[in-house]
Amino acid sequence: MASDSILTFDDLEEVLTSNDSETTASELQGMVCGLFSGGMPAQSDDWKALVIQQVNEHEPLVDGSMERLNALVQDVVAMLFQDIFNLDLLLPTDDCPLIDRLEALSQWCQGFLLGYGLQIGDKQPDSEDLQEAVKDLSEIAMVDLDIEEDEEMEQAFFTVYEHVRVAAQVIFVETNTPQQKPEDDLPTSQDTVH
Repeated sequence: MASDSILTFDDLEEVLTSNDSETTASELQGMVCGLFSGGMPAQSDDWKALVIQQVNEHEPLVDGSMERLNALVQDVVAMLFQDIFNLDLLLPTDDCPLIDRLEALSQWCQGFLLGYGLQIGDKQPDSEDLQEAVKDLSEIAMVDLDIEEDEEMEQAFFTVYEHVRVAAQVIFVETNTPQQKPEDDLPTSQDTVH
């Protein structure tokens, strides 16, 4: 689950710690993914106020923090809008204890759902796939962290990790793909051959 991201998990944790933030790197990346998956345009700067509120409760950020957060957002935007199928979740490395990675995955889901909810507001998911993906992320966000670390749990973690990636992809695609209207399927006079 390594990434070629501009900002690593540890880099982002450092930014958050330097700002005395209680938000984790996984939660923040999840939130940013949720905002853009909820329909925020790729070129939008609306994320800044929401992220600053989440990171530092509207307090000024430590010098250099905004540049690094901007790098995170640009990385997320590139993954979502250019290559959604290579979405890489920002989690502790594979050599960290499984419990830490599972907790970070849960926090990523919590952040995603927060960002998605902030973006869509009261609007309800309108497709079964979208509803199921949101439900799955909600359940994973509340995962039981009382586990035994063994090979079977490592495999289960990888399966859940992949499921979270796919659910996030489904949510992004379902929310950001314009719905075709039935009349769009009808041939126009230009399509008719005489």
